[in-house]
Amino acid sequence: YAWWLHLKWQQAFGEALTEGALWPSWVGTVHGGWGAPVFVYYPPLAYYVLAGIAAVGVNAVVLVKTFVSLCLFLLAVATYLVLRRSCGARIAALAS
Repeated sequence: YAWWLHLKWQQAFGEALTEGALWPSWVGTVHGGWGAPVFVYYPPLAYYVLAGIAAVGVNAVVLVKTFVSLCLFLLAVATYLVLRRSCGARIAALAS
């Protein structure tokens, strides 16, 4: 999984917030410095949460890796819960 990409996006989002942008949309540190309109296409709610946590001094690498791991874990749990109803617990556990 490309956690390093989310790390770059998170850092750029946090910098834009500290510069006064309320809805950052441009990430200038990707694509060799050409930038990209990342937050026009990706919903920024998670990056607002991460920026708030990073503002109190949490290491950005640890923060993003933990957040991505938590999201993947919750995805597996949700997959299990959805499939358990239609396929049974054994198949749901195997699929998730």
